[in-house]
Amino acid sequence: MSLATVLASAILAITLPDHTALITIRAIAFSCFFLSGLVCIVTGLRRRGTERLWRLLVAVMMLAVGTAAVAIFLDLLAGAPPVPRLTGASMVYLVPCAFGLAGLLLYPSDRHRPGEDTVAAAL
Repeated sequence: MSLATVLASAILAITLPDHTALITIRAIAFSCFFLSGLVCIVTGLRRRGTERLWRLLVAVMMLAVGTAAVAIFLDLLAGAPPVPRLTGASMVYLVPCAFGLAGLLLYPSDRHRPGEDTVAAAL
């Protein structure tokens, strides 16, 4: 599925006119952000301990970045330049990235042993 999405995006980016291709690719991007956030939430709620925590932290990041991508997309539709102008207030968008980084740092790097308490091992 993901390879097909990448190939379709590449074909659309090459064949469509510039502005239409940009709009299409941005729409695909924020859709992927929201889909990945949803997958992290669903799989996170099915797990326990550290497995749940890292997935939910990454979900926070993906959903926040997706929300920012929608805002940029709407600005683009309203006639704003393709690259948004960043100000000091834009730094607030880095906060969800810290959640994602924390989630990646909690990603288990050793083999899971059945019956082991992963929460106690992470703390």
